[in-house]
Amino acid sequence: MGWVWFYASLLMTFVGASLYSAFVQTHASEILKVVAGSVTLLTALGQALAKANLKFYLLWQRIWIMLHGSETAIWRFGLRVDGDLGSNVLEDFAQSAKSSLEQWHPEIHSCSDSSLRMKVDRTIHLHAQLEHAAFSEDGVSHFLVRSDELEVPYASARAKIEQCIVPLLGIIARQWPGAEHSTMFEVSFRKKNPFFAFFVAHLDPKQVTQFNLVFHPAAITRDGTDRVVVTQNSLHIDAGTTESFAQLSKAFILMSSEIASVTNL
Repeated sequence: MGWVWFYASLLMTFVGASLYSAFVQTHASEILKVVAGSVTLLTALGQALAKANLKFYLLWQRIWIMLHGSETAIWRFGLRVDGDLGSNVLEDFAQSAKSSLEQWHPEIHSCSDSSLRMKVDRTIHLHAQLEHAAFSEDGVSHFLVRSDELEVPYASARAKIEQCIVPLLGIIARQWPGAEHSTMFEVSFRKKNPFFAFFVAHLDPKQVTQFNLVFHPAAITRDGTDRVVVTQNSLHIDAGTTESFAQLSKAFILMSSEIASVTNL
């Protein structure tokens, strides 16, 4: 908080002195100096507060998101199911998708013994693959559902997570209630991760590995398996449940309040 008090004191001193000078001489140049100097110091003060106070930073970033709502990022998500899945996994999944996902009017584009391609809506296309227990190294069947790339603007990111991706993954996971499942979420930013600098400012050097910031959000995960990797240009989330997927994706994409418990900041 030292830099915050420094910039705050400097700002009050500058504004006070400049206002006195402006009111005494009433010159336009003096008023302009007040405005320019105040904006500069306010910006520096805001940056210092953002580094020192998480709540202020979250407010600052929500404003940034509102002002940049049209900017887009490339998303990919997926779900993996492990266990005894039955003998007709892909056929069962295709039939279940038509009934369970009817609100999105899914279309099956192709289906074979080992893979399936499906269009859920205009933006979400899924590719499902099955590895039979007889051919897997651990003797367990693995069913992997991954999305193709989809372009999502910040303005609709929360709705996409809450109203589409999380319900979709939940429906798929509930088809095999006795099996283990995990989720994956990747985000590639067009330019750079706008929140990367904040994470760097609040980490110990040991948490930075080859320019990758690795988080293990114990506050959300029961068994400690969830992991978030943040880089300068991307974001990758591995979550054990759809609930933790929802919390982590909103925390790291939309700077929601959950970020405080996730990162232990």
